Amino acid sequence: MAPDKNTITTPPIDPAAWDRKAKAFAVRSHRHLWGKNNEDPLAYLFTRGLKNSFIKECYLGWNKFGQERPCHTWGLGKTLKKAEKFLLPSGIVIPYIKDTLLIGIFIHPFCDATPTTIMVPGSGSCSMVFGNNKDSVCVITDIIDGLLLFQEKKETHSVLIHTDLSQPPVLEHLSLLDRAGEVKIYLKENQSGPDALTSLDRFGKRACITYKTQTDLIK
Repeated sequence: MAPDKNTITTPPIDPAAWDRKAKAFAVRSHRHLWGKNNEDPLAYLFTRGLKNSFIKECYLGWNKFGQERPCHTWGLGKTLKKAEKFLLPSGIVIPYIKDTLLIGIFIHPFCDATPTTIMVPGSGSCSMVFGNNKDSVCVITDIIDGLLLFQEKKETHSVLIHTDLSQPPVLEHLSLLDRAGEVKIYLKENQSGPDALTSLDRFGKRACITYKTQTDLIK
């Protein structure tokens, strides 16, 4: 099937340019989160159960205002719906850093009743793995709940946060799930089970757990 002419080209046309711009954005956002007038984002993260030490450990940030950025300076050319610019929306900035490499950046709004996590164009993966436990892996789709789960369970579990159910996890992450002795998949109560599990239904060992609140999640 021919690729959709309106979709983003991945990986970026110029990975070095994307890496430079993405790192600068992550650093700036992290400084903003711990700068002035930061009560709202920190209060949001606090109400979602995240501790300040963990927020700093994960290098979370805050993009206060939505801003357009030129595609070409980020190494994207005109790949985003053939536009010359793309939007970095306002919200909590979650960088995915593995072995000191910045693989992707996600932005999660905290003022929307039904927030949708945005993956910054050029990011290498819509899924993230936190932790080094290769035997027990938890899979979850909500990015903030996933961070909370890792904060509370990192001594005993790894957490795979899969932000886009329309795509399967990358092969590296699928291999991790294949090798794991235990795979638990967490779905919110109002989330459609069959649709949500489409890319993960090969795991016969899985335990699908439905949760309503964060208290249910971390029990």
